[in-house]
Formats: sequence, structure tokens, C-alpha cells
Amino acid sequence: MYDYATYRDLAGFAHLSYNGARGETLSWLKLAENPEAVSSLFDPPPSLQNVEIFAFKIDRGGPTAELTIALNEYPSSPPVKWRTQQANRATMTLQLLALGDIDFKGWSTSNRAEIQITRVNAEQLEFVAKGVKLTIRATFGFLRIAGFSPYHFSA
Repeated sequence: MYDYATYRDLAGFAHLSYNGARGETLSWLKLAENPEAVSSLFDPPPSLQNVEIFAFKIDRGGPTAELTIALNEYPSSPPVKWRTQQANRATMTLQLLALGDIDFKGWSTSNRAEIQITRVNAEQLEFVAKGVKLTIRATFGFLRIAGFSPYHFSA
């Protein structure tokens, strides 16, 4: 759990990421509390367009939603261990912390979607995933990149 100082620091970061006068959308990575998790592996950052959502779970602790996404890009700087495993794709796990509202419709064995993460106001973010069989909309306080895992994709 976060202590008050951490929330205060994150709130300050969130305020810097939002232009209240125009309500503009910034890059999803700029909205994360730990963008270095992505920038250490990817240059440029991976797209959240036309990605496969492998897993989605909700936990009352936080409350938090956690989703695992199969990215279309492979890291430009993968760890050595990934190369020896012959990985050619990566999954990214995102955590939506301080979860507020969530609407979830549809789920299947193929959950390809376009994902957008935007700032609603100085204290709230919105996650939207839209696909043929899937629609997810959630409001939350903080975005955290929980990690990456390699895998081998063969068509």
C-alpha cells in the first residue's frame, strides 16, 4: 500500500501530466507512475493499438485492476535472458490503482482491442479498451507498469 507521502508525490506528478485548461490527452506512458519500466526496454514506447488482452483481474485491495497485454512490438533492448529463450514478443502487465468505476462487456478467447488511457482531471485517469467482442471502461487514480514477460509467437 502507498503511504500519504507517496500519494501526495503521485498527485503532484498527475497534476503535471494534465493541462486543466484544455483537458488534453497525453501519451499513455507519460501518465504512468513508472515510465522508466517501458523506456528501459522500448524506444519508441509500444503502441496500445490492436493489442491482445490476455488477462484481466480485479482485486479489492487498492482497489486495483490488473491486465496483461500482448504487445505487437518486441523490445529494442531486450534482456539477454529473453534472447536465449528465443522470445519474439512480449506481454506487459498494467495496474490501474485506486480503481473507481468499471464497465466490462464481453470476453472471449480472442480479445484484440484498441486501448486508450487518458487523463480526465487532475485526480482521475480513464482506461478504455474497445474490440469486436470486448469493451472495458474504467476510471482510476494511478497507472503502474507492473512488468514484462517474454514469449515466442508463431503464426
